[in-house]
Amino acid sequence: MNTKEMKNKGGIHTVKEEFWKAKYEKAAEDAEYFKKWSAALLFLLGFATFAIMYLLMFGGK
Repeated sequence: MNTKEMKNKGGIHTVKEEFWKAKYEKAAEDAEYFKKWSAALLFLLGFATFAIMYLLMFGGK
């Protein structure tokens, strides 16, 4: 059953197009937010790895 049939039939499965547009925009905003945080955390992970390797190789001397 396609969306036009569901809209014609009515009932609980009928959802307006604006609802899905708002959901899509919210998901896009969330993706952008998490992309920035994941880049920052990846940078910190790389820095911590470098510091640990330095301490292991040179003993902090």
